Amino acid sequence: MSDLDRMLSAAEAAGQRAISREKFGRFLAEDRGFPGGFWHPEDEEGLLDVVGSRLEGLGLPDVRSDDALRAELRELAESDPDEEQARRRQIARVAARVNEAAGAAADARRLYAFAEDIPGWEADEPVWLLLTADERARLVALGIIVPLE
Repeated sequence: MSDLDRMLSAAEAAGQRAISREKFGRFLAEDRGFPGGFWHPEDEEGLLDVVGSRLEGLGLPDVRSDDALRAELRELAESDPDEEQARRRQIARVAARVNEAAGAAADARRLYAFAEDIPGWEADEPVWLLLTADERARLVALGIIVPLE
């Protein structure tokens, strides 16, 4: 049983009034959050360093050697003058590639996007968490995270 499973079981047993969103938020940001660092969209080396380190830390396949993905990330940086939007689109594209690599298994961990109100997460930054479908459903049911609209 993972640390997150233990926390979820305790929260489910204690009831919603006993849930500490702060505690869950800090844990999720540190243990399951992606990308976990900043780069400027046009800084390909910075992007690859941050993404590669975080993917490794999460135990995910390293998608940095995918030349097609790297070309897409460069194109996203060049095609969107809004740095924040370009960065968000780059993160979403890397997350999509990671999720494609996860395959179809129901218990596979995938990167899911959530509203930006998780305690411990940088403001104005998309919240992507590495979760199984079951973990995601349980976190949403407890009101700890809110799916991104």
